[in-house]
Amino acid sequence: MPEARFEFVERMVLANAAEDDKTLHRPARTMLGEQALDVDIDETKDSLTRIFRHRDDLQINIIPKASHGLLKAETFNQQVPY
Repeated sequence: MPEARFEFVERMVLANAAEDDKTLHRPARTMLGEQALDVDIDETKDSLTRIFRHRDDLQINIIPKASHGLLKAETFNQQVPY
């Protein structure tokens, strides 16, 4: 299981959303859980706003009291250590 987690982390570190923008031809919406433990939502919002700055059809919504999975953070906000 640790190998799978490492492969996931490696893919995420190497990911480049700016490249994805070149193939995205539809309106886009990103929803971020306000209390996500997995990502820095302010950094994510700033990065997406910068990457997609020339688009007027990007919506970024921050869901109050929500986890990374957009569930109620008070009940479901946890990280799995593997």
